[in-house]
Amino acid sequence: MILYLALIISTKIWKTEITNTNAVVMSYISPHLEEGFPGQLETQVRYVLTDNNYLVIKFTATTNEETPVNLTNHSYFNLAGHDSGAEGLYEHELMINANQYTELDPDTLIPTGKFIDVNETPFDFREFKNVGKAIESTEGAGFDINFCVRGEDLRTIARLQHEPSGRSLQVFANKPGVQLYTSNYVNGIEGKNGAIYDKHAALCLETQNYPNAINIKNFPSSLLCPREVYEHILIYKFRVEDQTVSEEEEEEEDDDDKTKKDKRKKDKKKQ
Repeated sequence: MILYLALIISTKIWKTEITNTNAVVMSYISPHLEEGFPGQLETQVRYVLTDNNYLVIKFTATTNEETPVNLTNHSYFNLAGHDSGAEGLYEHELMINANQYTELDPDTLIPTGKFIDVNETPFDFREFKNVGKAIESTEGAGFDINFCVRGEDLRTIARLQHEPSGRSLQVFANKPGVQLYTSNYVNGIEGKNGAIYDKHAALCLETQNYPNAINIKNFPSSLLCPREVYEHILIYKFRVEDQTVSEEEEEEEDDDDKTKKDKRKKDKKKQ
C-alpha cells in the first residue's frame, strides 16, 4: 500500500507499466485540492526485484504548487509465514537504528514535536530484541510509533530475523524516520489461502518523513516545492540462512576428522 498523508492515493487505480522482466512502474496524478492538498502532484513508484533478493522501491514526485508529501510503503512482514499469526511474530528478533522516537499526544496520537530517548524504555531496539517480549513490555498493546533513524542518505534502517526458519530482512532507506506498527488493530481479516489475520499477525517498518512535520518547525520539512523532485528510496534485502549441511560439506568434515585422527595416531607412535 502506498500512503500520502491521507489515504486517498492508496485507494486509486494507478497507471501501470512493466518496463522489463523484473520491474514495474506505477504512476498517479493527484489533481489540485484532492483531499484538500494544494497543487497537482505527479507521483511515480518503481518496483525492482533483483537477482540477489533485493526489492528496491523508488518513490518520486513533483508538484506545481508547494505541498506536503510523505510517501511510504505499508507492507506487513511475518518471516515465520503469513499464516503463523502472533505466535510466529513473537519468535522474531528486531533491531532499529534509532536513539530516539517522536513523542505522541496521548489524546490525538499525533507527534508533539518532542524527541524521547529510547534508553531504558520499551522502544529501545538498538540491539536485537525479541518482538514477543517487547510487545509484552507494552502490556500487550504493541507498537505504533515513529523512530528517528540515525545517519543520513541511504543506510540500514532496521533488521528483522526469524531464527527458527533462518529468514531475515534488512531495510535500507534515505528518509529520517521509520514507523513500527505491530498490527495492533488487525482483527479477523481473511488473507491468502483463507488464513485469518488477527492482532499482532505481522509488523510494518514504514520508512518516512516524521508525521505532522507540516506543523512542527523542528522536524525535517515534508514540503515539496515546484521544480523540486521528491525522492524516497526503500530497499528490502531478504535472506535465508542455509540450515542444512550439503553432502559435499559432510564429506569435507569426514575427511577433516579422518586427517585429525591419523595425526593423533602418528603423534602417539612418536611418544
